[in-house]
Amino acid sequence: PLQPSHRRSLFTLANAMILFLARAYNVLQLVPCIKSSLTEKK
Repeated sequence: PLQPSHRRSLFTLANAMILFLARAYNVLQLVPCIKSSLTEKK
């Protein structure tokens, strides 16, 4: 199991990659969903 800090950074990295690809391939309906998951307080 990963440490919480590593898990958070992996989650952020994965979301950033998805956001980049969504913009690159014009999958704009994903962008607001990803942004909300990044700014969500847990």
